[in-house]
Amino acid sequence: MRDGQLTHSRRMLIALLAVAMTVWLAACASRTASPPTTVPPPPSQAGALIVRPAASLQPTVEPDTTSGPAELAAATAPHALRAAEPQPVHQSAATAQPAPSSATLVIDYAPQRPSGEARVGACWTNALSVPNRQAWRCNVGSQVLDPCFPLADGQHVVCQPNPLTGAAGILVRLTERLPQPDAIISRGDAAWLVELEDRTICRLATGATGMVGDRRISYVCAATGLKANENLVILGDLRGGPTWVADVATIALDQGKLAVRQAAAVPLVAIVRGPARFAPARCDALAQDMTALSGLAAGQAIVPFGDPFSGESGRGCQVRVLGRSAVLFQPLDALLRKMLALQGWQEERSYRSSAVQESAAAFRQGNILCLLHASWMAAEGASCSTCQSAPEQQIYAIELTCAQDRSMPGVDLPAPQPQRIEFATGATAAALPLRIASGEIRSLVLRAFQGQTMLVEARSLRGDAALTVWGPDAAAPLPPATASVDRWQGQLPATQDYLVRVAGRGQDADVTLTVVIPADLALPPASQTTAMRSGLTPGETMYYLLAGEAGQTVTLTVTSPAQNVFMELGGLEDGQALVTASERASRWTGSLPATQRYLLRVSSDAAPTTISYTVQVAR
Repeated sequence: MRDGQLTHSRRMLIALLAVAMTVWLAACASRTASPPTTVPPPPSQAGALIVRPAASLQPTVEPDTTSGPAELAAATAPHALRAAEPQPVHQSAATAQPAPSSATLVIDYAPQRPSGEARVGACWTNALSVPNRQAWRCNVGSQVLDPCFPLADGQHVVCQPNPLTGAAGILVRLTERLPQPDAIISRGDAAWLVELEDRTICRLATGATGMVGDRRISYVCAATGLKANENLVILGDLRGGPTWVADVATIALDQGKLAVRQAAAVPLVAIVRGPARFAPARCDALAQDMTALSGLAAGQAIVPFGDPFSGESGRGCQVRVLGRSAVLFQPLDALLRKMLALQGWQEERSYRSSAVQESAAAFRQGNILCLLHASWMAAEGASCSTCQSAPEQQIYAIELTCAQDRSMPGVDLPAPQPQRIEFATGATAAALPLRIASGEIRSLVLRAFQGQTMLVEARSLRGDAALTVWGPDAAAPLPPATASVDRWQGQLPATQDYLVRVAGRGQDADVTLTVVIPADLALPPASQTTAMRSGLTPGETMYYLLAGEAGQTVTLTVTSPAQNVFMELGGLEDGQALVTASERASRWTGSLPATQRYLLRVSSDAAPTTISYTVQVAR
């Protein structure tokens, strides 16, 4: 009978016999606790197993930005995903604490596809070596591989990896779908590989392990230099903290009982745990969306994540904005829900918050689950943490925490391509009509050059649109030179594509998006004149920038054959108008009031026909 066809009872009996044999060998045999020979040798590059995934749905590999300095230092080490979280300390009266050591590297294992050709096999039950529903026991021919971890495609597993040595593991293509997980307690936070200070590697002992006195044998270590009847083990639970600690003991069989020959509290160099069911999803785009809707900088952090539906946990990517304005935050919560619905997320209607100070919602798309929480808390110095604090004493927070469910195949979320803005030949501006729904965010892109000045405006009847401008890889929008939410102006830092994001903050609205990159108009030396010739198409406005100093006397003239063009002139930085459109002026002479750049607009209200004109600047 094939191993995968055993009944559940017989499998459990075989598992218990295998564990009992392991414990007996650990006490009596000579070094039989070494790692399985089926583990492939380490690759040439240490830590090659832990990589930063590029796909949008893969877990991010980032340090926990809420951790302390020591934790952050550990999280940026080559084979660390993040630093250790404090765990309950299980003190032992017989064991003293070790001297302080460097922080333990905690590897939250995330399966990665190893190179090489895949072998063919099937999995029939959860792993014996790792107490996790995401770990499996599989057959490849007559060979049993344990543990094996599924990849996001749902068609492959990676078997017997060792993140501590850099061994990427064995790639197995599944001939059958994975079965339903066994009814086991999934401990995604339990360490299944441990590295001691002397680089000895210990593996989790699962099942009905042996006892030394009143302490359970938790790990069996592959140590050298021991006597024939001795084995190195870890007793009891690991003790967490910045530096994790284990009670390591040398044990031997003495008059039919396991006895401790030597014991010490040993700091751990590294531990491997997981995979948790949930891993952080990439949330860069959601952070940009929240910034666009709120007008506030959205921070990102990797935080603990709990699934309210399955009860399982892991890590998630959290986007958060903070502020003190209830007028902003209460509608922002509703706008975010509309935004997610427009982007194809499905709301889980059964998820609600019972807290008075909080509203909550859950959204799914593919194998991504996002939890939205809007809450307020009393600011420092408020008279009451939960009662009727004044609005100025309240801090409002909106958090969107998203995690990838590793038990489901990954699905690429749709990424709408931004609309490209094109300028007509010789034009200095482009205008696009847009229909923006409440909560919708429209993305547009244009190419511009380093040092150019760009002005962007999203004009609507009720001011229901807001805009932000981003570089292609920017973590935050480019800072504007104006405080208006529907206008942006600034000098561009590089030659590249720029992303303009228009967000519907109010009702559905018709929006006119105007992007202006003015041409430079040089101020001539004193007593000289400079001229620039161009043309206007119907409805077009040409824009020019003129840099001048306070007190300089300047004459500006716009002429055309039919004398049907006029100008507007104002300070770019201070917004002071020198010539308005209502004046319909074609000539202006005056003293510049400030040292700054001045924006000159040239337009015409003539019949639809191309107009030639000349701009003259005299001093």
